[in-house]
Amino acid sequence: YHLDAQAMAEGRSEDVYQTFNVLMRRKQKENNFKAVLDSIRQLLTTPLVVPEWLHDVLLGYGDPAAASYSNLPPEQRVNEYDFFDTFLDLQHVRDAFPQANVVLKQPLPEGAPPPPPPYRLTIPPETPRASDAAAPAPATAPAAAPAAAPAAAEAAPAAALPTVVVEPYPALVAGPYPEDMPRMNAVRFTPMQVEALRAAMNPGLTLVVGPPGTGKTDTAVQMVSNIYHTFRQQRTLIITHSNQALNDVFEKLMARDIDERYLLRLGHGEELLETEKDFSKQGRVNYMLKRRLELLVKVETLGKTLNVPADVGYTCETAQYFYL
Repeated sequence: YHLDAQAMAEGRSEDVYQTFNVLMRRKQKENNFKAVLDSIRQLLTTPLVVPEWLHDVLLGYGDPAAASYSNLPPEQRVNEYDFFDTFLDLQHVRDAFPQANVVLKQPLPEGAPPPPPPYRLTIPPETPRASDAAAPAPATAPAAAPAAAPAAAEAAPAAALPTVVVEPYPALVAGPYPEDMPRMNAVRFTPMQVEALRAAMNPGLTLVVGPPGTGKTDTAVQMVSNIYHTFRQQRTLIITHSNQALNDVFEKLMARDIDERYLLRLGHGEELLETEKDFSKQGRVNYMLKRRLELLVKVETLGKTLNVPADVGYTCETAQYFYL
């Protein structure tokens, strides 16, 4: 190439590299060159990788509290949240927002049972954050109120509180088989944990601090699950200080309603996962190829049930005719 470039510079030859094309074909498990180039191009064309709300904090100046979602402008906050399976029931929603009125988007008929999760919530920006004072107090004998205490000093009127609107919706079921049912959350999160989940679904920096055994891992797993169901097109990167901590989070994510094809485990310690599945890069490709064959077998069974004489389970193109 150096000799050709020198000859072109001296005018002794033409640019021969514009006269032919090079076509390369790699194995399907190794064909990731285009994705790598797309990632590099996206990084080069992005004006600023670090978001504006984190720029000053990352450089070490400014108020660190300014990166909290509560201090961002109202137009940058999220008002509609898909909490999916965060709440176990409607009463759990009311317990998580003692600082607001919780109402259903569609009122229930008289005598009808409360709808089960999943829920979407509309939380106004003026809804205050949960605090320790909003958490349920321990069961103790109530103190006697002063006789001269004015009525306004009791509970705040319900009309003065912001309104949180709850919209139940049916969970998406992948198929008619029992293994296709969504795996729901079983942890009853406290108001402070729900506040952390709300902060994680907003732009801004969220910091969860607590002693061991206070549910930090469960809260982090629910954060990832909520972000996955709310922002389907975005990627989530989880970094921990040790392989064991990463495995703890990863194993709990495996038990949640997150499609297995979107889970990828990098770094050492993958062999310590309590599963026989391979979540490495190579294992994810093998999983997709295996999943393809399993779905084609189901399509072939469906074709035989409908008395279709053609071989509909041969390729994905023929199987697409059964997609509704």
